[in-house]
Amino acid sequence: MGARPPLQEPERPGLGGQGWTWRNLIVACTLSLLVLAGLVAATWDRDSYRALSGLHGRALGAALAALAASWALNTLRAWMVARALGHPVGGRVAFRAVMAGAYVAALTPFAGGGGAAEALVLAQGGLPYPLALAGVTASGVIAQAVLLAGTAVALLSPLPLPGVPVLRMVARWLWAPYALALAGVAAALMRLELLAGPVDRLLGWLERLWPRAARRLAGWRAKSRSFLVSTAQGVRTLLQARPGVVVALAVLYVGYYGAIFSVAPLIGIPMGLELSPAAILVAQFPLFLLAGAMPTPGASGAMEAAMAALVAPHLPLAAVGVFVTAWRALTLYPAMAVGAMAAVSTLRSLGQAGSQPGRLHSPA
Repeated sequence: MGARPPLQEPERPGLGGQGWTWRNLIVACTLSLLVLAGLVAATWDRDSYRALSGLHGRALGAALAALAASWALNTLRAWMVARALGHPVGGRVAFRAVMAGAYVAALTPFAGGGGAAEALVLAQGGLPYPLALAGVTASGVIAQAVLLAGTAVALLSPLPLPGVPVLRMVARWLWAPYALALAGVAAALMRLELLAGPVDRLLGWLERLWPRAARRLAGWRAKSRSFLVSTAQGVRTLLQARPGVVVALAVLYVGYYGAIFSVAPLIGIPMGLELSPAAILVAQFPLFLLAGAMPTPGASGAMEAAMAALVAPHLPLAAVGVFVTAWRALTLYPAMAVGAMAAVSTLRSLGQAGSQPGRLHSPA
């Protein structure tokens, strides 16, 4: 047998072509705006002006401060992940990474593309891409664990939680299977290098089958092996070898969700929301946990409808459409706008690097 090619870092993927980006952006915004327009049309009357007057400067200022706090905590989380993996990045890179991730997550079904986009920006800042993807994936596992814990608190809480019974029933029935699946995914990610052998043998068989493509397939063999081994090592570094980092990331996620969830009571109570801030805050954990099962881009449309169902029994009817529109305008659209700029900046940098040999590949 010939000598096996040396390990190489896989090429970093781009954020995708412009076609799917514009298509998904149009779909996401259309679904969101259609649901919001329907809610406003169904609930609007003269008393809706009173709900609008509740959005005074103090309430909006507090909501914007909570939003900024959530962005800061998420940025700190990305910065900590890179540092724990031995390749620190600057705060500006970490901020661009989380915002680009939020933008792409809002455009992909099940919000599934945000992690890859965040990893790409971190890789551009100096973190090798396999480690960046490992770090983002591992922190995503921690985020889901925090959402599961918050959902358990919501389901067991003595607080008078809002929402229609079907939402609570779905969260209750899905909690245990979701927790088991998450544990299985975490265990599989930490042993991802076990796939290196089967993948290597498959590509070796393809080399013999198609001699003309042997050189390209040999390169793929080296890259895939390096990618799987490096990614598994990165996941183990965060989830297994650094328990202090796991605890710190979990605390940051609790703070992040607490900040973003506090936007709802901050704007809802001045509109007449008859719930304690703690109740509406805790009730959003199952809502965001179930958002990952929504097939629309970024759960657009579904999140607006679910939040309306959550607050409708506890808010004047004339305020429901105004509240959900204000909530979505604060929690989604600013992140999408900033994230779009971060994504465009990343694509430009990658385009410039692509014209200069060696700029796209940092040592693993």
